[in-house]
Amino acid sequence: MHKVTKKYQVYNQVQFETCVVRATWLDDKKKWEIELSRPSQKENQIKYFGFIFSGVVGLSVPNLPKEFEAFEGKVIHSAFWDNDYNLNNKRDAVIGSGTSSIQIIPNIASTVDHLYSFQRTPAWVSPKNEFKYSNFMINLNFGKWGNAKSKRAKFAKSALSMHMAHVLRSNGREDLIQKLVPEFPVGCKRIGVSDNYLQALCLPNVTVNCSPIKKIRGRTISTTDGIDTEVDTIVLATGFNVIGFLGEMQIFGQNGLLLNQLWKEQTPKTYKTVVIHGFSNFFMMLGSGSALGHSSVVTMIESQVDYGIEMIEYMLKNNITCMDPTEKAQEKFTTKLQSGFKGLDQWL
Repeated sequence: MHKVTKKYQVYNQVQFETCVVRATWLDDKKKWEIELSRPSQKENQIKYFGFIFSGVVGLSVPNLPKEFEAFEGKVIHSAFWDNDYNLNNKRDAVIGSGTSSIQIIPNIASTVDHLYSFQRTPAWVSPKNEFKYSNFMINLNFGKWGNAKSKRAKFAKSALSMHMAHVLRSNGREDLIQKLVPEFPVGCKRIGVSDNYLQALCLPNVTVNCSPIKKIRGRTISTTDGIDTEVDTIVLATGFNVIGFLGEMQIFGQNGLLLNQLWKEQTPKTYKTVVIHGFSNFFMMLGSGSALGHSSVVTMIESQVDYGIEMIEYMLKNNITCMDPTEKAQEKFTTKLQSGFKGLDQWL
């Protein structure tokens, strides 16, 4: 990505160390007024643009559970890794069992004094199988979780269960099978891909605790099973605010409508996941209903950017200054999108 950025001289058009405070649609000017804040400047900048592409997305705002604020030791979130802090020879707790945890644990387990993995829900973990896939294999593999009740999905679940159980059993930790092999269908949550995560959890200096955390007091983590665990460091692999599509940025559309408040009060609605009724010339990348857990989000972003560009080209060709979807079109699209999730809440 750095290579592409340099090749097409994108850096010349990027303003770093800048916070977008707000974006306000000016109906009289048919433009967006952007307020920018920079640490090096006392006063905020005001700039005007005809179009906005929001690339904040939901995986940029870390989820920081407030209960861990009471911890008196060192707290590190995976998104804000402290390279100057030495985890070695300390008692370290990793909170979470998602893909961040699956990457972190194997890299620190062998060097810490003791590692405690706190996880409420286990994750499906498959081997990397690093080889080139044909289109046939890609389509075949995707079908494994297209329908959780299909024979292919049931076979995939059985095969992955056997693989995970074999890894744990061969590392002398059959006792972890019940804790770490999920019951829900493969694909309901992002699948972990690793050849060393389960193995790391089997190390003698690693303890897996699947009981919910009840309280943080001093440097002690208390879980509902009555166990108190004292640690020096907490590593939060607690993911991101996946509905924090706007981050700290305030978006004011037509008639002063605040998008942040609107989406706080009701389900986020869009048209084609990109454009929003009442917010002209505003295009959102990886907004509500467009993210995915088992493929490349870059592909999704590229498709959404292409859609925005097509709209702009259409507007220029037809001498249209601003455009946003009708409420009816947006409602129809959102309703159809939501209907696809019916029956899936049983796995939550």
